[in-house]
Amino acid sequence: MRNDEETAVEILGTSGLPLNVRVDGSLHTYGKYLGDLPSAVRLTAREMAMIRAMNRITEEPDWQQHVFNEDFMRMQRSRCEALISDQTWQWCIAELQDKASIFEKTGLILAVDAGYRVCKSPDRLAEELRTAMIEGVRALRDMSPVTSEAVATEAQNIIDPSLYPFIYERTPVLPEGEVVSFEHPCASCGKGHAISAPILDRIAASDHGSYHHSDQNAWSKRFQWLPCEVQFTEDHGTAVRITSYINNLNPKHHADLYKTIETLIAESINAFNQVLVRERQLSRPPRIRTYGYDYEPNPPAFAASLDKVTGEMDDRFQEAFAMTRRYLDIPDDRSIDSDDSLTPEMEDISGCTTGSQLKVRVIRKWKRLRCAAHPEPGISFTYEDWQAGRTSKAIVEKRDYWGNGKVLTPDPDHEYHELKLQDEFRQRGLQVIVRMSSIDLSPTKSRYPGEDWCVDGTPNEHIVATAVYCYDQHNITDAAMTFRQSASMDLMKYRYNGVEALDELSEVFDIPPNHDMEDTVPDHQVLGTVSSPQGRLLTWPNTIHTRLQPFELIDKSESGHRRCIILSLVDPHYRILSTQNVPPQQHGWWFEEAANIIGELPDKKLPRELIDRIDHFASDWPMGTQEAQEVRREFMAERAATQPWHCGVINFIDYWM
Repeated sequence: MRNDEETAVEILGTSGLPLNVRVDGSLHTYGKYLGDLPSAVRLTAREMAMIRAMNRITEEPDWQQHVFNEDFMRMQRSRCEALISDQTWQWCIAELQDKASIFEKTGLILAVDAGYRVCKSPDRLAEELRTAMIEGVRALRDMSPVTSEAVATEAQNIIDPSLYPFIYERTPVLPEGEVVSFEHPCASCGKGHAISAPILDRIAASDHGSYHHSDQNAWSKRFQWLPCEVQFTEDHGTAVRITSYINNLNPKHHADLYKTIETLIAESINAFNQVLVRERQLSRPPRIRTYGYDYEPNPPAFAASLDKVTGEMDDRFQEAFAMTRRYLDIPDDRSIDSDDSLTPEMEDISGCTTGSQLKVRVIRKWKRLRCAAHPEPGISFTYEDWQAGRTSKAIVEKRDYWGNGKVLTPDPDHEYHELKLQDEFRQRGLQVIVRMSSIDLSPTKSRYPGEDWCVDGTPNEHIVATAVYCYDQHNITDAAMTFRQSASMDLMKYRYNGVEALDELSEVFDIPPNHDMEDTVPDHQVLGTVSSPQGRLLTWPNTIHTRLQPFELIDKSESGHRRCIILSLVDPHYRILSTQNVPPQQHGWWFEEAANIIGELPDKKLPRELIDRIDHFASDWPMGTQEAQEVRREFMAERAATQPWHCGVINFIDYWM
């Protein structure tokens, strides 16, 4: 189905349009439920070391200048892991210098740049933005006696989209052609009608286009977060204006905070552009493409000619015997030999009478001396080739190693793509889900334990990217985010020496040592950890999973906190129900507006007691706090129950930033 700038916008889940219809050209979101999400090839341990080293160096002050300084880079080289060889380091230098050039143009850093990307800003966006956010949130907290369900945890929601969400068969939706006023959203309360539970279709094709063959349990037939509408305000650039209310943030009372959030959204758009991924594409090809590995050192050169030594009468036998004896005397770690039946006596060559017998001992010794050689970058393609996408050639080619050994079709070259939301969707605008959270620590609760792996939202929201801005942090250690992506590794296409070489394979391809490779290959790969200090904007696509690391108070005698705003971008190829279509459900919003109207009537000023009775008879309409909290509990329970359909044990983001 087309749903672009030239076609009429259809809202998913309404007018008979199934929730799981796929729009042509849409962006990748997480999981396997919204189309064919390509897995990145599993990266080698050496490439992972490169990513970690470059992320660390880009944390240094003025790194974008220093990466051109030989003394600085020599010092950084000394801090690198052993896997960063001289050849690998030369690649890192070239890439860091290119990153510096990009940073000077965009102000953004690709902290993780693999199959999918993680983008970080410098430690500070404009200080006035951060200050304005703090002031705006202070006013919000002062005016909101209840901003979320009271929970026995350090984490609290300040703006919570799980409160007063859209509920099928409960929440009114305005008729087509009508919109909720931004200035007076409560004027639409009482209008519209609830709509029935959404359609989910498994049909491969229909008049609507193509459909996702997803497990229907991944989708919600009850709830949806409500985004606000965002419009670009100029003919070029990223300046925006929020044109429909943010759920649970009253525009009447928080106009200044709305302006600040608009500024943050505008700042986030170029970061979104860096990480978004189009359908069936990845952001980057691997720096090292290989389907196997070699060994180092090579077998001793004399071993190849031992078969030609026929016996003790051969003039060459004594020389071969002596070379074999010297080779066998090289110390080794006998524990790494896979043959547990090997004994020292089996290395006794006194009874050997042919070169072939000597060779058996030499090769056995070599197998104990050898180790897997980590492939280097720049072997099958150069850095310039990688930048241009000419990356199909592998160091060890892909074959049907478990079959006939036939060479398989190489991976295609990489096709880079450029995406600019401000150009492609200037007329239509964007939909953004806004959240705010606070994690508060005290001397009695001085440590935050971190979170499990998370993905943002459910398929209903069509979230394609998330931006987190930590605007206020006090007296806590570094709060960092860890990222992982899906990673494919079909062992039938990899060259390795059977089950006894699985430990070597795990070492070369960055597989955790505690993972049982005889059972299965892990389907995810941890990409690394990125610091998230105060003032930093951190952005990633919703194709990867995140985990907030533990942090604690620095001074255990004082309190501390971490406060963030989270922006979740809805795929702009789609349109989901938003606050433009759904009147506010908060009873407090409606009653305040109703009381003001009553108070403004000429000669009709009512006593407070009578107004309170009107409030009582309204019976918490449209929805009171108690019902909203109960809905929230049901909402989060439903989301937790869908974990088996979301790439294993994955939690939905509730409050954690």
